[in-house]
Amino acid sequence: KLRMSLPADLKAPIHTNVSLKSYTTFKIGGPARFFAEPETQDELRHVLEYQRLEGLAVFMIGRGSNLLISDAGFSGLVLSLRKLSPQQYSVDADGLFRAPGGMSLFQLALLSQKHSLAGAEFLCHIPGTVGGAVAMNAGFGRPGQSYREIKDIVGSITVLDLDGATKTLRREEIGFEYRKTHLPPHSIVLEAIFRLTPKPKS
Repeated sequence: KLRMSLPADLKAPIHTNVSLKSYTTFKIGGPARFFAEPETQDELRHVLEYQRLEGLAVFMIGRGSNLLISDAGFSGLVLSLRKLSPQQYSVDADGLFRAPGGMSLFQLALLSQKHSLAGAEFLCHIPGTVGGAVAMNAGFGRPGQSYREIKDIVGSITVLDLDGATKTLRREEIGFEYRKTHLPPHSIVLEAIFRLTPKPKS
């Protein structure tokens, strides 16, 4: 039995029986019993409060790149993070680029170019969000050229756990390996700070 009605008692929208086909690049997958796509950290915290009250299993997705979801769907809460403050970012004179977890990597690459910062060009070839890329240490390289990974440009990240607590992790605390990291279970990457290199404007 639900302890809250949906969505009247919530400050963030949670939907029921949402098909996940529209949320993956493969366009397959069954329904999520509960589905939320928060746009702000406040909305995210309210969704997690509901998740804790109901004791729901949670499954997090970004842009759903290369993600296979069963036709049976998911019986808990699917949390889409692709709209989590994607337009909020900052850049300083030393080349530190603060990006929200929901920002697409392509947008990050374009914005870094706009601000005359080098180092993030390889990200334009990788689908997905900043949060997902950090969690899996996404990388890209062409034959005969250098291979770059997220770990090469990350300075630190801020994560949120399912209890609503935030923590900042330095690069060496993330535990980067090939295509994975050692983040605490169910960590949500709220933002990442990338160390990029200022370059002269052409």
